[in-house]
This record gives sequence, structure tokens and C-alpha cells, in this order.
Amino acid sequence: MARYTVNVAAGGRRASLLVVLSSSQLCSALHDSVTSRLPALATKLGLTDAKQPQITLHLERDDGPMLDLEDLLSDVLPDPKETVYAVIDIHEEQSASSTPPQLATSGGSTKTLRIRVVTPESAQSRTNVVNPISTPVSTKCTLKHLKGLVQEHLGFPMEEGDCPALECNCSFARNIDENAVLNVDRTEDHDALHTAILVHSNNVVVAIPVDDNKLSTIQRATNGYMERILERKLTDKFTNVLGGVVDTGVQLSEDKSYLKLPIMAICSKRCHSHRQDQGRQAGNDAAQRELVVDIHTSECPLEITAHNADITIEAARLEDCAVNGIIDIYAVQRWTLGQNERADQGKAGIFKKSESWEHHIGQTDRGLASLLSTLRVFTELTGDQSMEDGQRDSILHMIHLLTRFPPAVRAAHILMRGETPGLPERAALAQCLYEVLKNVVPLQTVRSDPKRFFEGSRLLFGLILEKAKNMKINLEESSTLPYIGMKVYDLRNLITMHPVLSESVQTMSGLVDVGFHEAFEEQGLLSWINRDRCKVVSTVDSTWDRIAKVSGGTRTQALVFDPDAVRTSSRYVDSNDVKNVISPAEYVDLTYLANLCSRNQLSVIPPARLASASAPVLTLDRDGFLAVYVGRAGCAEAGRDILMFRPASMREEEAVDVSIITQLLEPILAQRKADGSIVFEAYGDSHRKLTAPDEITMICVDLSSSMDERCGFDDIQNSEDAEEEMQEQVRSTVAPPQAPVEENSAFDLPGPDELKEYIRSHESYDDFIAIVGTGKDDYHRRQNAEKVFEILKQLLDQQIESKRKQLEGLRQQASQYYYRTRSEIIDRDMNVLNNRSLRLQKYRSLLCAWLIACLGNVSVSDPLTWRPGEAIPKLHKTLSTTESPGFEVPPEYHCPISSNVMEDPVTTVDGFTYERKEIERWLRFNERSPFTNLILPSNDLRPNVHMQEQITAYMNSSDIMAKYTQSGNRTRPSSNTMRITFRSPLETRSMDLPRELKAADLWEIAFRLTKGRYTSYELRHRNVRIPATQELAVNMINAAYEVFITPLEPTASSTSSGLEELCLIKVYHNYYQDSVVSYWTPKQTTKSLASAVFRYYRQRFMDMSTYHVEQPFIFWTRLHDTGDNHIAGTPVYDHWRSMAPYFNSTDSTDKLATESVVDKNSNDDVSDDTDHEHTALGIRPLVFKVFLGGSPRSSKKRDTLSRLDVLK
Repeated sequence: MARYTVNVAAGGRRASLLVVLSSSQLCSALHDSVTSRLPALATKLGLTDAKQPQITLHLERDDGPMLDLEDLLSDVLPDPKETVYAVIDIHEEQSASSTPPQLATSGGSTKTLRIRVVTPESAQSRTNVVNPISTPVSTKCTLKHLKGLVQEHLGFPMEEGDCPALECNCSFARNIDENAVLNVDRTEDHDALHTAILVHSNNVVVAIPVDDNKLSTIQRATNGYMERILERKLTDKFTNVLGGVVDTGVQLSEDKSYLKLPIMAICSKRCHSHRQDQGRQAGNDAAQRELVVDIHTSECPLEITAHNADITIEAARLEDCAVNGIIDIYAVQRWTLGQNERADQGKAGIFKKSESWEHHIGQTDRGLASLLSTLRVFTELTGDQSMEDGQRDSILHMIHLLTRFPPAVRAAHILMRGETPGLPERAALAQCLYEVLKNVVPLQTVRSDPKRFFEGSRLLFGLILEKAKNMKINLEESSTLPYIGMKVYDLRNLITMHPVLSESVQTMSGLVDVGFHEAFEEQGLLSWINRDRCKVVSTVDSTWDRIAKVSGGTRTQALVFDPDAVRTSSRYVDSNDVKNVISPAEYVDLTYLANLCSRNQLSVIPPARLASASAPVLTLDRDGFLAVYVGRAGCAEAGRDILMFRPASMREEEAVDVSIITQLLEPILAQRKADGSIVFEAYGDSHRKLTAPDEITMICVDLSSSMDERCGFDDIQNSEDAEEEMQEQVRSTVAPPQAPVEENSAFDLPGPDELKEYIRSHESYDDFIAIVGTGKDDYHRRQNAEKVFEILKQLLDQQIESKRKQLEGLRQQASQYYYRTRSEIIDRDMNVLNNRSLRLQKYRSLLCAWLIACLGNVSVSDPLTWRPGEAIPKLHKTLSTTESPGFEVPPEYHCPISSNVMEDPVTTVDGFTYERKEIERWLRFNERSPFTNLILPSNDLRPNVHMQEQITAYMNSSDIMAKYTQSGNRTRPSSNTMRITFRSPLETRSMDLPRELKAADLWEIAFRLTKGRYTSYELRHRNVRIPATQELAVNMINAAYEVFITPLEPTASSTSSGLEELCLIKVYHNYYQDSVVSYWTPKQTTKSLASAVFRYYRQRFMDMSTYHVEQPFIFWTRLHDTGDNHIAGTPVYDHWRSMAPYFNSTDSTDKLATESVVDKNSNDDVSDDTDHEHTALGIRPLVFKVFLGGSPRSSKKRDTLSRLDVLK
């Protein structure tokens, strides 16, 4: 048997195989062996076609003599050490797939998606009412074709032309020359003096044999390889010669000879010419203007270049962005100057008048000046050094409500971060503001000219700032900032400092191109001299990979909008409807909007008063257009020291004479006052003439709850009822039948013993026994036991239904990736609950008998029932509180600035690591390092992927888990683990933990899950503290119930340290005035709201032992009177949550006395003696009221005429 080394070549990619065959076999046997092993190399070689590729065998080189498959190996390869090249013809593969992929949807195995094209105009209506493109699109559709479909949908030509090539391999080639050598561990040996290194395409590195070390020979070999082997023309490429050591002893007229061969780099001519022409400005810009279509996903722009044009939707992972099978593509029309256009940097460049800011129908100079000047001041006002993050998040939420266009929100956030938005982002923001301004600017004021809408930009931003400042938020979710929390992804290769071009590999050092990674892998062509090979990360970030592919090498970093984070956030209480924040009348009251500008630092300051103003502020230039006063000139001539930024000016800043401008403005302002448009640039409050009115008309409107009742006109009401009845019949006909509920054997099916343990460890077990014990004989006790299980089934069914609705909501609204990751968890929980509910019914008779038998074997604890006038009981703690184990997060995981555990660690140029958002905030107004206090040469930040992997592993307790997995269990993984749910004040998380886990390790896992926030804490399970011992945790906890991570804070208390702090719970039903039962519970209880149901039934059965089970309850808190005998409150549907969070000064503010569950908002200070006594002693307990009622009225109001509508 002989060993043959086969180098497989597919385009610019390479791989090696070692094939063992008998030399007496034909060459076709070698061909078949290579073909059979191709699937294992498909990813490395970039093969995507399922068909058998065409392979030819060559001797010594990939363009060497071709072998005949009928020849014997012993004849053509007498020496098995000779290298054989297997060349794959990728061109046939590409031509075979040239069929338009959007048409290939008939095959059942091909996945398809629907594409919904959303424009700034169509986004003003709800996105879900915009119809998708009628034809489904295959996931094999390329990104270039996807953009063509969008263009065709908008009436543009489908083909846009050639996609730009952006590769620049000079930096990589320079690094190879200085820091790399040929890999001596590689099976194929190369002679360094006769092997030239070529870097082409996306950092692809190849070795080219050369006959001598002359430059002309190397260049001929390079050109020959590119044109003959890869069949790529070099007309639009630059071939650069980098490095090498010239042999100065050889004198040649025009040719060089090298002692060390140089590195050849082939780069895009467009890329190099763009750099050379950066300082030039085209003279005929207007003639070169053309209208193009930019497309975005909800996350970032989708830039089509030569490097990602052929990537499919599936390969780009765009499926993960789909919501209910539909991908939203946001399309914006933009004017461009072609290759002469570039994104100017700096504030003067960003806000300078350019094609990207213009609307495609055009805008007046006055309108563009108003937009850009207001944007510049707005950016200064909302920077993180000027405004708190919470208010900045509210501003972005306000922009999102108004535009419903994520690319516009991203652009606003980029500006607020003090960064430069790209041209697509600028166009998205400008055109979305244009659509909003249609509602703000009255047509009569602009004489029905749509090109003047931008003139009202200042008024719109005044409204945005005012509404964001008074935005109502959910206090319980106030710490989460869904918009400010957008993540920044670094798309650079941190060695070459160029962006990756599309196909990337995630390593510990960041992103690198596939060609770069293959060149330096273990069997790669090269190896580094002074650094180790980059290790690939253990877990691939799919979002990072997707952003790199859709960016196509056009940007070095991307700020990514997270639609799932915005959708799931409950920070804002406006239901994502701008109508709940801004009334229609507020849009059109221009005087009111001008007042809002004055209150939010968007006043227009007269030029004569700029000397005493604090920059930056809005003012007027000599043409009457909005401009920005940016400060005083240092060494200017007298009277011309005022610096002004004018968007239409070619200069960055101009020193102006304000006295001349004041004179020029007089006729302009007079004309605007006459036509009514002066309000757009009206001066501030101090310049408005205030006159006392002769007469005031006051209009009073009854807005009480009764005004929402029906109008009272019989004919109208009869017509509305008939319409509602017809719609109800249609809904009942369309509604699908409910599928029967069955057990799912894929999940745990508890037996009788497990169910007994579940009941015995239930938080309301004492109430179960008490209810059963109220029966006067065994027959009644059996009936009461049946009722206990009926109540339990109601609560479980409510929880299952809630999970089902949550899953359906995710399917309808969440992205495919978020739905896939969350649905597995929800589906698991739902099936576990469903199996438990069905098994409780299956073994009900047995469990009822067991409950009755438990009556004489257990002692029921004191229910701690309270009646008016009784004293507060004293309840001793079940276990004395001890200090928490001394766990510490490794100090290197903390951000040196915030001292919090880092989530997105980045490294500065001086080698120190920080949390990205903290160091970005620092660098915005500091040029020195926080560590060394030395001036940083650059603000460049590099992602520290290695540190992020370490932190993730630490937080997931990988080292603790490894201790228990090394023992090598033979049982099934599911039987050797238990799923424990941890609940802390900030989050809930479930983990599969080994059954051999010690309680002390459980404490450390809980510590890590909370990121070390709590220096002192305790674990509580079913109201009992879990000790940090070496005992098995499985003996202390029941996986059906949560483990609570309770922080311990030192508080001054008048009670003994051995006593529990108690809270009073009042449970109401039917009657608002009197509670059914009131009882005490520890403030740090782990019991859920559902426990109040069993306390309610316990009291009912004690009053009447044959009491019936009522319909399932909805829990109501914060009931208050809204007038006209209407009661409003907050319904709580997740009754399985702990009631402890309600024991606070907001939800538990009631009296230790008889009172109504409805808050009358009374201001009298009269209270009973008991309440006054406890208040005087400083130990007034918290009192929490809960009402057990029915479902609220539908939040979807019927389309009926109300009394208020009649009044209007």
C-alpha cells in the first residue's frame, strides 16, 4: 500500500488529504477516494452545492499535467511522495445554481420566507398591516437578488449593476512579511527561495512556485495564477509588492533580485483610488446625482458588495430575524453622487448639507438648514455627558413611536453617542422625520408645498424632548434601557485593522476572514513568529456573524438595534402607541410647540444676543435660515468674533458680524410674519409680546368614566349591536376547534409517590389539610379533598394557558432566533405543568385518600389570622441568619471604572480592559487613560473575546459543573440532573444542575448568577433557609418550586433580630367593604399569590364545611374609584409569582384597621387607635390588599358611539 498526498483546490481555497491506496489500482480509485471525502471538507472549501462536483487530477501543481483516470497509479506516480492536486471546477457549480432562487419554491424541502418591504411612509401605519411581497422567497436566494426584489417592488430596476469590491490585502501582506514564516509542520514542504506568497480576495493566502527570485518572474507567476487558475481579470485590481529583502549585490537595469521574496497583495482598485481621491471634490456633483435604494434589516443596514452579493439568506442567518415567517426589510430612497460621495466626519461634516439628508422629492434650503441645525443642537443636548441614560432612552423610544422605523432610531442613537452615521442611516432618519412632519406642519402655512415640511423640524424636536422628559415608565422595570442598551459589534480584523469582508471566523482575538484563519491554522500555509495561533471561540455569536455578512466589509463597527429587547421590555406603559403619548391636537398647535422648544433649550436666539449666550444655541444667519452659534473666535477682528455654523456653507465655521445680520433680517422676518411662517424660527420667550386678553372663554368637559358609556340613542345602539352580533358569529365560525389535551411522554410523567411529595412540599399544604379537616365525616372529607384538587387544577390550567399565550405571542411578534431560543424553555415548562395537571386528575382518588389519611399524622401550623383590634403576633425565625459564604468575583472580571462585572469587555490601545459603554463614556470627554493618566494615542477599542469567554464560563459555573461531570455517569443525562429555577430581585433563570450537587456549590452558583451584586444574601426555598453545607442539595429542595436569592441588607429595626418582620394580607371577594380573611406572613416569604386563594378557601370552608369551588379568580391590586361607581385596578395574571415584591411602600400602603379594598383617595388623617399606636411606635407594618375577582373588560373597545363622542 502507498500513501498519496492530495492537495484539494476549489477556487482560492485549499485543503489537504492523505489517501492510502495500492499502486496497482487505477487513477480513478484515487479520484473516487477524494470525491467520497469531500463532504468533510465542504465548509473549508466553501462548497454549497449538493451535486457531485467535477474534479480533475493534476501532477505537482494545480495547473500541472492532468492525469488520465484509466492509467495505473504505479505508472503515473512511481514515487508516492509526489504531490497530486485535485482541482474542483466551481464554475459549473455556480452556473447550475444560476436559476433565480426566488422561483425555486416548489420543492417541499426548500424553505421559504415572506418579505415585507417597509418604507418611511408605509411605517406610519402599523407595520403588520403592510402586505408582504406576494411571492415567497427561498432561503437560497442571494442577498443581491433580495435587494433586486425590493427594488422591483418599489418600481426601480431590479439589477443595480456591479457590486463594489472593497478588499485591501496590503496590511495583511505587510504583517506576513514582518511577522510570519512558512509553516514547517505542514505536510507539504515549500522552498522559501522558490515560493512566492500571494494574498488575494478575502485574505486568501496561496503559495506560488517561481523559477527564480527576480521581481518580473514573481509578477508573471502572480498574474498567471490569477488569470489562468482562478480565471480572474486584474484590470480592476492593484498588484502591490510588499516587503522582501532586495539583493543589492546584483545590478539589474530594470529588474530587482531578492534574497527574501516579497509578499504579493492584490487589492481592489476602487479601494485604493478612493483613498487617493479623498481630498478631491467632484466638480459636477449635480450631474452625477442618481437615486438609489438603501435596504436595512431591523438590526443594521444591508450593504451589497462583491463579497456578500452571493451569500444566501440562509447562510447570512437572516431567517433568525423573521417574525412569524416574515422578514421586514426597511427600504429608503436616497440621492447619491456615486463613487465621488463619502461620509464626512466631525460635526461640521455630519450636519453639512448633502444629498443623503435630502428627501428624494427635494426640500428648500430653509428646510434643510432648519433640520440640520436643529439636529446639531439636539445631538449636543442629548449626549451622555449632558443627559442621564434613562432620559436618553425615553427620547429614542419617542422617536421609535413616531417613526416606527428602527433604522431611524439607530441613526438617532449614533448621533447621540457622538459618532458619525453612515449615508444610509442619515437618509433613513431624514425621511422618517419628513413623514412625521406631515402631521406637524399645516399645509396652509407652507402654501401646500411638500418641499417645505423640513421647516418645522425645530418644533418637532421640541415636542420629542418634552414628551420624553415626562414619559411614564414602569418603576419595576426602570433599570432596563432597551434602546440605550443597543450593542456595538466590532467588525474589524484586529491585526490588519480592516473590516472583515463577509465570511468570518470568530476567534479569541476577534473576527478574521476565513482565508486569514485557514492560512494560520495548524496545517495552514503560515505560522506566526511572535504570537500563537488564534483559537476559535467555543460558542459562535450568531448575531455577530450575521452583522459581518450583511455589512459586506463596508464598516468597522455596527450599532445593532435589538427588536426583541424592545418588544419584551415593559419599561414604558404606553403600549407602543404614540396616541397614548401625544394627542392629535398637540401636533397642529404651532404656538404650543414653539413654547415647548423654549422649555427644552431649542429657542432661537437673536444674533444681537449671542455674545451673552452659552454655545451651542440656535440662531439665524444672514439669509434668515437656522444656524448654530458654536462659540467665540479666539483671535478675531473686532465685531467679527461670533462663530456660526451654517449647513449650506462650504466652511466649517464662519466668523460673522451680528450687527450686519440683524439689519439684513428685518425685512425677512417682516415677510415671514405676514405669511404666518415666522413661528418656525420665532425668537425665545423674552422676545414675544404678551398682551392681556379682553375676554377668556373657559370650556369644561366631563371626562369621568360614565362618558365612555354608550350614547343612549336607540337606533344607533341597535345598529351597533347587530353589527357586533354578526362579527361574533364570524369569529365563532373561524375559530379552530380546541385540540384535546394529552400527556407528553417526552417530559417527566410523575407517579403517585412523586405527586405525594409535590403536594406535601406545596406552599399551601397546611391549607389543604385544614380544608379537608373541616369535613364532619369521611364522606364530606372526601368531597373536600376533591375540591382541593379542583382548585389546584384551576391554578395549573391558568398557568398553562398563560404559557400558551406567551408562546403564541412570541410566534406572532418575536424574531425567529428569539422565538427558537425561548420557545424551547416555554414549551418545556408548559408540558411539565400539563403532565402534572393530568396526573393529578388520573390519581385523584388515590391522592384524596392519602390526604385524608394525613389528617391525623400532621400538625397544622398557626394560620396567623388577624381581626381588627388584635396585636401584631411575634413569629420567630425558623433558622437563625448566618453570614453568607465569602464568595468573590475574580477582580479581573470587574470593569475598573464601574466595578461591575463586564458584559462587553473591550481593550484600549494601552492594553487595559473595560466595559465598552463605560470606557466609551470616559473617552468622550477625557483623552487620558483611566489607569495610567497618560494621553492615549487613539480612542480605538478592540473586543476582548478571550475575557468575554472567561466571564461567560464563570457566570455559567462551568468549573463547578465540571467537577460533577468528570465522574462519568452511566445513566441518562436527564435522570442525572434536576432543573432548578433561581429567582432574584432582578431576574429569573433556570439551570440543569447535577443531582450530586452540594448545597455549598448551590450557594456559589446563585452568587455567580447575580454577578456578585449582593455581598450578603441567603437562599430560601419554601420559606426555609437553605444552609451552605456539604449536604446534597437534592435533599433540601424540590425542583417543582423556585429557589429565592434574597439579599440581606442591614436595616434598623425595633424588633428583636430573632423575629420575622411580618406583613398583613387582606383578601377580598364579592364585597369591597369587608375582607374575607386577613392573615400575617413574613416579609421575606417565598409564597406565591396563589397561596392567597387557598387561604381564602380555607376561611370559607371553616365558615361552611360544604362550600363550593367558584370559577377561577383573577387577582386585582391597587383598586381605586374612578367616579360614577366605576372601579379600576391592576390585574395580576401570573399568580405563580412570589408575593414578596408587593410588600413595598407603593403596593402595601393600607391601614391596620377595617377598610374597603377600593382606595377612595381620601385625605383625612383619621385612623383607628391601633393604627395610630403602631405608627407612633415606628413599627407600622405593611398591609397588602388583594381582590379575587373576574376577568377585566376587554381592552379592545367596541367600535360604538360614546357619550363623549356625542359631546365632541
